[in-house]
Amino acid sequence: MTIHEIAQKAGVSISTVSKVLNKKDDNISDQTRQKVMQIIEEENFVPYAKIRDRFSMQNKLLGLIMPDILSPFAASLLMELEALCRSQDYVLLTTFTGASPQDEKKAVSAYQRQQVDSVIYLPPAKLQAEALQVEDTSSLCMVVSGERAIQPFGHKVVIDKAEGIRLCLQYLVDCGYRKIGFLLPEPEGFEQLQQCFLEQLYLLASNMEEAGVFYLCQQPSEQLFAQCEMGLEALLCYDMAGAMAAYQTANDRQLLVPHDLAVICMEESPMAQSMSPPLTTLAYPMQAIAQSAFYQAIGENGFKGEQVFNGSIQIRQSVGRSKRHITGRIVVVGWINMDISTRIAHRPQINKPVSANQLMITPGGKGCNQAIIASHLGALVSMVGVVGDDLYGKRIYAKMRKHDVITEGVSFNGAIPTGTAYINVLPDGSSLIVGHAGANIALDKAYISQKEALFEGAGYCLSQNEMEDEALMYLANICHAHQVKLLLKPNAEKPLPDDLLKDVYMLVPSEKELNMLVPGKGTVAQKARELVNKGVTHVIVTLGSQGCMWVCQKSTQAFAASEAQCVDATGASDAFIAALAVMLNEGSSIPVSLEAANQAAGFSIRWEGSQNTLPERWMLGASPVTI
Repeated sequence: MTIHEIAQKAGVSISTVSKVLNKKDDNISDQTRQKVMQIIEEENFVPYAKIRDRFSMQNKLLGLIMPDILSPFAASLLMELEALCRSQDYVLLTTFTGASPQDEKKAVSAYQRQQVDSVIYLPPAKLQAEALQVEDTSSLCMVVSGERAIQPFGHKVVIDKAEGIRLCLQYLVDCGYRKIGFLLPEPEGFEQLQQCFLEQLYLLASNMEEAGVFYLCQQPSEQLFAQCEMGLEALLCYDMAGAMAAYQTANDRQLLVPHDLAVICMEESPMAQSMSPPLTTLAYPMQAIAQSAFYQAIGENGFKGEQVFNGSIQIRQSVGRSKRHITGRIVVVGWINMDISTRIAHRPQINKPVSANQLMITPGGKGCNQAIIASHLGALVSMVGVVGDDLYGKRIYAKMRKHDVITEGVSFNGAIPTGTAYINVLPDGSSLIVGHAGANIALDKAYISQKEALFEGAGYCLSQNEMEDEALMYLANICHAHQVKLLLKPNAEKPLPDDLLKDVYMLVPSEKELNMLVPGKGTVAQKARELVNKGVTHVIVTLGSQGCMWVCQKSTQAFAASEAQCVDATGASDAFIAALAVMLNEGSSIPVSLEAANQAAGFSIRWEGSQNTLPERWMLGASPVTI
C-alpha cells in the first residue's frame, strides 16, 4: 500500500498522512491521527526511509535533483556538494530535470531503485510552491529559494530571498537612491517577490519613488531606457542574466554604470568581479548551505528541521552614490577653451617646421576639464565661466550639459570668440601649449560678482591662477564669506599675491610651479612648508611619476603615483584636482582623497586628450558609502 492509498482510505490528504509519519502533526486532531495510525498498522505500511535504513545504510550514495546548472547558485551548490561528498566518502549522483515535474518523480524512483541513502532537491526558481510530489519526503532535503514549499518536507534549507530584497534595497537607500526598479525573469512564479519588493520600497524611506517592475522575458531595454530618461536611478536584478541585460542596455544607450544607472544583483557569480564596472551582488554562504543540506539529508551532525540562510552585500563599483541626493556642491571658476591638439615627433626649433601626424579638436581649458571630470565622478558641479557665441562655445556648452554640469554660471559673449589652446604633444606625453584667452578675459571681478549666489551651500571651489589678480582676490573673499573651501591651481607664468594665500584652503602646484612661487634653494617639503607658513592650510605638490606630497602645519606625507604608461599628460593635473575635490566633498580624509586623485591622474595620462576618456568613480579605489 502507498501513502496515497492510505490517505484515500482514511479520507484525509496526502499531506496529513505525511505529517503523521514524520511526527509533524501538532496541528492534527487526535481522532484523525489515531485513524491514520490504525490504517498504517493494519496494512503494515513501511515508509521508504525505513526500508533505506534497513537495507542500504552502507551504500554511501547521495542523490541530487536540480533543473540545470545554468544559474551560478546551482553551479556553486553542485560544486560544494561534490567536494563535501568526496570528503565524507560519499558518491553524488546528479540528475538534471529541466524543470520537468515528471522527470523529477522519475529521478526519485530511480534513486530508490539504486538504494541511495538520501536525496537533495533543488526545485526550479519559479516553481518553489510546487514542491516535488512524492509519497515520502523523510529522506529528502529541499533547498528552496525564498518560498516555503506547500508539501511538508522532513528537512529543508531556505534561502531567504525576501530578506535579500530588503538588504539590497537598504544598501541602495543608504547610497541615496530613491527611484529604484526591479528586474525579474518573468511575471509568472515571481508574484510574491514582486510584492515583497513593493512593500519594502515604502518601508525603507518615506520619499521613495516607484520605478516599476521589469521582466527579462519582455526584452526590457526600451522600458529601462525610458525610465532612465524619467529619473530611474538604480536597478535591482533578480539574477545574473538580468544584470548582464542591464549592463548591455546601458552600453547600447550610452549610459554609464553607476553614473547614470546603479545596478545590484541578488545573485553572486565569478564573473561579477570581471564586469566593467565590477558588479555589486548579494552573496550567500554556499559552503554552509551545502553542509546543511548534506547533513540534513544523511541525518548526521545534529542538522535537522528547517535552516534559513541570509545573504550579504558584496560591495563593488556598480553602485555609487546618488548624485541628486548629494548635499554639498562644487563650484568651478575658470577658463573654458577649445583644445586643438597635435602629436609631433620632436620639440620644434626656430624656423624649422614640424609636421603633425594627428589632429584632435576637443573641449578643454582647466576650468571646463575640472568641472566635467568632477561631475562625471559623481559630484554636483556648477561652472562659472565665459565662452564666445560661436560654434566652439556652443559645442563646449553642450558637452558640459551632457555631463550634468550646472551651467547657470556660464555665459555666451557675442563680442569675443571662445578661448583656444594649441597643444603639441611629444612622444613622452609632455606638451607645448600656446593659449588664446578669447572670451575668458570676460571672467573678471564684475562677472564673478553676478554669480555669487552659486556659492551659497557649496562645499568647495576649484579655480586656477589664470584670471586677473583682482578677480582672483574677489573670488577668495566670496569663498571666505560663504565658508567655501578654495582649491587653487597656480600658474607657472604668473605669481600669486601673498595676501591671497591666507584664504586658500588647498594649493596644488606642480614642482615647477612651486619653484616659481618659492624661488631659490630648498627641498620640495621645505618650499611647501614656506607656503603653509604664509597662510595656506594645505599644500599638495604634484610630482608627476613620483606621485605627490602633502604638507600642512602638522605633517608632511608622500604618496606614490599610480603606475601607468604616459601617452598624454595634458589633463593629468585637472583629473587629479577634480578627483581630490570629489572625495573631499564626500567626506573622505585627505590621505584617502590623495590616493584616489593619483588613481584618476594615472588613468588620464593613458589616453590622448583631457576629456576623451574620463576616469570612472569606481576606479578611485574607495567606496563612497560603507555599511
